[in-house]
Amino acid sequence: MSHSFCCENDDVNKFFQEKANFNNQNLLSKLYIYINQINKEIAGFITLSTFRLNLPDSNKYGIRQDLIGCILLITEIQIDDPILNYFLENGFNIERTSKKFHYLSIDLLINT
Repeated sequence: MSHSFCCENDDVNKFFQEKANFNNQNLLSKLYIYINQINKEIAGFITLSTFRLNLPDSNKYGIRQDLIGCILLITEIQIDDPILNYFLENGFNIERTSKKFHYLSIDLLINT
């Protein structure tokens, strides 16, 4: 990702400038960027990363130890982000909240 990327969110700028390429090259995550076809600006992005649940969390979601694949999607959203309501209205649940973020989840097997 270009070091010239700049938006109004310092955390997003830092991610793009310092972490996105490293994570992609080291297979830690995959970044998908959505471009506005009219003005060719970044309209949004998602980052998918691998994450291993510990056993209690696996049991909570009914995930067997030998099951591989994406059946649970977890995302983080800043506390004051108005998109939170959109996620909640579309099947996501707040799993926990920190000082800066809500951590949301959706069971992809139930909500398909």
